[in-house]
Amino acid sequence: MKGKIYIVPLIAVLMVFTAVSMGYARSPYVPNYFSYDPDWKGDLPKFGGYVDTYLTYSQQYDGQYNGLDARKAKFTLDRAELYVQHRVNDWADGYVEVSITAFDKTEINLDEAWLRVVIPWGNGLTLMGGVYDVPIGIGANENIDIWNWQFKMVNLLVAPWSITGGRAEYEIGPVNINFWIGNGWGYSEAYGVNAPNFGRDQPDTSMLYGGRIGVSPDEKFDVGVSCVWANQKLPEDRGGTGSWQSRTMVDMDFRWLDLPDFLGALDFELWWMELTDTPAIGSPPGSLQDAQAYGGVAQFNFNTPMDSLSVSLAYEFLHEEDGIVFGNAPGDLLSWSSPVPDQTRQSVEVTPLWALGDHVIVDLSWRCDWSTKDVFVNHDDGLTDFAWVAAWEWYYYF
Repeated sequence: MKGKIYIVPLIAVLMVFTAVSMGYARSPYVPNYFSYDPDWKGDLPKFGGYVDTYLTYSQQYDGQYNGLDARKAKFTLDRAELYVQHRVNDWADGYVEVSITAFDKTEINLDEAWLRVVIPWGNGLTLMGGVYDVPIGIGANENIDIWNWQFKMVNLLVAPWSITGGRAEYEIGPVNINFWIGNGWGYSEAYGVNAPNFGRDQPDTSMLYGGRIGVSPDEKFDVGVSCVWANQKLPEDRGGTGSWQSRTMVDMDFRWLDLPDFLGALDFELWWMELTDTPAIGSPPGSLQDAQAYGGVAQFNFNTPMDSLSVSLAYEFLHEEDGIVFGNAPGDLLSWSSPVPDQTRQSVEVTPLWALGDHVIVDLSWRCDWSTKDVFVNHDDGLTDFAWVAAWEWYYYF
């Protein structure tokens, strides 16, 4: 096991070194520019979208998390995404985004639908309402917008994803202030992580409150701190008493904006979360305590001598207490009887990205995950502490 862990970063470093050792050219494709365009205006609505397909090969079955339900060898028509944006002036615009997923069964999901208005008499004040992505951390909510093939664990399992509610934003020079309120803590259920484990679905909650303060001096970098809080009920069938408990998350994100030519991205994220009145593993039934989780993400994108090719590298770690993030042990997904205590997981992912013309993106991705516990399910139903998955993905966007 230890040998495998050392081999993982070595392979990643060698791939990146090979990509940049002969010089570099900036790729015409830069993620995080899909769909909504804040600078676009037109008399008619703007339409767009993409289709995403991929082929995966995984070392293990993983009943909890790996490869977005990747199997030993599986071809998937993942999703089709459509959006409509209408912006005719500088003070009001609307946006609607719908995804059609074909993961295990075909589903239609409303990803975003909102109206945004710039208040003329409040210099820098913007109000928005509807269904919208929560602006936390460095991870994009569109899989076409992320630098690597897979979403990060913090995006899938920890941070609120997309909520229905209102949002206010105010800018004072280089300072950006956001405040939002929504109908509870929403997770990434649209992307297949929908097992009936507490911490991976949306329990009954009161209103969610959150905010972010960010600073971008001279557009050299952007650094921000976010805080989110909500009350929720832990049902009795998941070890709770049906009483209210609170969930708090604090997140710090950093993006380097004024990048040198050999870099396409350099982003970091650190976060901490606490869940009050959690069933304590190894304690008598009904014993409750406050449980915490924390983690971090680092991601880079390196340009290469080919102007159509870049290489992304990502690393993430996540530590939890009392199963508040990952939930039950594998094989026990229908009850709250065997959560894994004090688990730490890490991951490394390497992804070469090709921009083929103006409408096609291709990536090859290799990711490994390892844990301090035996939590990954082998194909023979045994458990291991190490898992890897490879993917070949194609996007057509318009």
